[in-house]
Amino acid sequence: MLKRFSYPALGKVERGVVLAYLRRTSGYSRSQITRLVGRWESNRLAAVPLAKRYCRPGVPFARKYTGADIELLAEMDRANEDVCGVAIVHLLRRAFVE
Repeated sequence: MLKRFSYPALGKVERGVVLAYLRRTSGYSRSQITRLVGRWESNRLAAVPLAKRYCRPGVPFARKYTGADIELLAEMDRANEDVCGVAIVHLLRRAFVE
């Protein structure tokens, strides 16, 4: 789009209009658009695609607790009349040791 609108030759006001258009159509934030335009301007003649360099992890984070663990913790919380988290930890440690 920047090449299509001949972005480097535009004036300040027109550049703002083009950036606003790109923000609207791409869904990127103002700072992301600014960074991408900066990358484009520095590598205009290179064949580097403009894309986000971050994405979700390929392997999702491992779950520490299972659904059954969460249900047991909620049951423990209900049985002890909604005490604070520190008290629940103390009760669980005491139950584990004894």
